[in-house]
Amino acid sequence: MRYLFILLALTAQLALAKQTDEEKAFKRPLAFRMASYYESAITQSDISAAAITIDTKMQKRMFARKLEKEGILPILVTVTNQTNDPIIVDGSNPKLRSKSGESSMLKIHEMLEPLITAGKGLRTFGSVISLGMSNKMGGNLAYMIELDGNINEPLVTNLYNKSLKYTFVEAGDTAAGFVFFETRKAKGKNKTIELKIRSLDSFETRLLKIPVD
Repeated sequence: MRYLFILLALTAQLALAKQTDEEKAFKRPLAFRMASYYESAITQSDISAAAITIDTKMQKRMFARKLEKEGILPILVTVTNQTNDPIIVDGSNPKLRSKSGESSMLKIHEMLEPLITAGKGLRTFGSVISLGMSNKMGGNLAYMIELDGNINEPLVTNLYNKSLKYTFVEAGDTAAGFVFFETRKAKGKNKTIELKIRSLDSFETRLLKIPVD
């Protein structure tokens, strides 16, 4: 019985340490940089854009996980509006093109199960079971947060806060965020992000093809 209590105490400490890592990552904001800061940036019709992969060390810093080793490739997309009119950056469904073909962006609920599975050794048994149930029941994001309480909420919120969204960008402003793809579908060089940009002046929609650095 004594050893059981020691084991439970160690498990709780490990879970707490992991929670602390997630909270620290949650508090780290994206660094603000205009798209033209990056050498690989492109400019089309006075809109600059860049797509950057980050190494596993930075992934750990930003998300408390080495996402790439868990099958998820994060790509930081930055768009700067250098026109005189506002635009909309449609971050709801960018595409990734590579030698492996076309790949759609992973939604947050699609990433949660592999992330929790990979990290379950550092989580309490109840948290793993509850998140597994929530995924099996349809992967509703609010339901997952409700079931998992504070242990996984920083992970969910952090992924959402740092993701690229459907964003209104004023003239001179910059939008930035991560888009996530399955690593196995993004192999090889010459990767390109296809991102839709909408002009609020002409109502024109254009497709930016952004090389991934």
